[in-house]
Amino acid sequence: MPHYVPILTFGGDHEFLIVDGRNSAYPADLIYPEQRTAIKGSRYSLYNDGAQAEFGVSPDTCREYALDNIQAALRSAAYQLDKFNKKNKKNLRIRLGTGCRISQRMKLAGGPMTRKSGCRCDYCAYTMDANTPILNYETHLFVWCGFHIHIQHNKMSSTTKKHFGDLMSLARECMMLDLCVAIPQLLITNDLVWLKRRRKHYGRAGCYRTPDHGLEYRTLGGDTLSSPAMVSFVLGMTRLAHALIINEHADGILQQFDMHQVIHAINNCDRVEALKVWKKLRPVLQGASERWAESPMYRSFAYAVEYIADGGYKLEDGLGAWNLHLNSYHGSATPGWLKTAYNLILSPDYKRFEDSLSKKA
Repeated sequence: MPHYVPILTFGGDHEFLIVDGRNSAYPADLIYPEQRTAIKGSRYSLYNDGAQAEFGVSPDTCREYALDNIQAALRSAAYQLDKFNKKNKKNLRIRLGTGCRISQRMKLAGGPMTRKSGCRCDYCAYTMDANTPILNYETHLFVWCGFHIHIQHNKMSSTTKKHFGDLMSLARECMMLDLCVAIPQLLITNDLVWLKRRRKHYGRAGCYRTPDHGLEYRTLGGDTLSSPAMVSFVLGMTRLAHALIINEHADGILQQFDMHQVIHAINNCDRVEALKVWKKLRPVLQGASERWAESPMYRSFAYAVEYIADGGYKLEDGLGAWNLHLNSYHGSATPGWLKTAYNLILSPDYKRFEDSLSKKA
């Protein structure tokens, strides 16, 4: 399996919610500026996307540094919200999640972007058709958030870049991300109800855009942002998926799976089907990670997804998990996936769970 783990440059634009005491959305465009006048830090830019708030983070090659960038953006968002609350005598808070309701009154109170439901067109890698719905803002009283991963093809070496660029390679890339990222993320999320509601409209299997720098993978929901460990996990799995593509193993892996089953599991948030897919995929990815100690699937780490899905552990989530009061260096202030997995494998319960799966294999 992979003899070469590529240096992958990934960035992202991630959305979050501002909510009141009833967990109803408050228009972010009343708090944060438009994207063209965004609040900029050295590692992020913070702005509104209508009803939801959004930030873009600087591209990086290390997923733990990516956690630092996200933490810096969230710290700035919390600071700006605190100023707004004090000035306007409100008690609004940040919610990291996939979606929530918004009242008609709040929709009308916001700016033009809040009153509009829907977003710029994105596409399905399986059909190459546009798949963004047109929603009626008067009747669609929900706000949805996504966790969009940007893969920088333009930063790849010439030998690596040859695996990307045409429609067939783009479809293969999105399918591998569905298999290696969206399927296990579905098994460990703490926000399944809202994720299922969102996928009726957004973030279905193989959802993508093609910006100038490469690929924007748009299937994951904002629930990913709620947990630093989950962010670290999905970025690590993104790199693993690309290692398999670049080492020319992707086609052989995809042929082993019924992609209709994968699409169904993702689009319907069907954990039963997702677990079937994952149990078949795990040993493949575990073998692929045998010589890559930082892989989320390295040896004993590989069983963590099923352990969490089985109820053995719940990922720490919410704004508190990001430890905004601490200055982070290389993910030191946030519980990334490696830190979480190391703690898990020391647990006697986890060891028994691992042994039971090994025996079944």
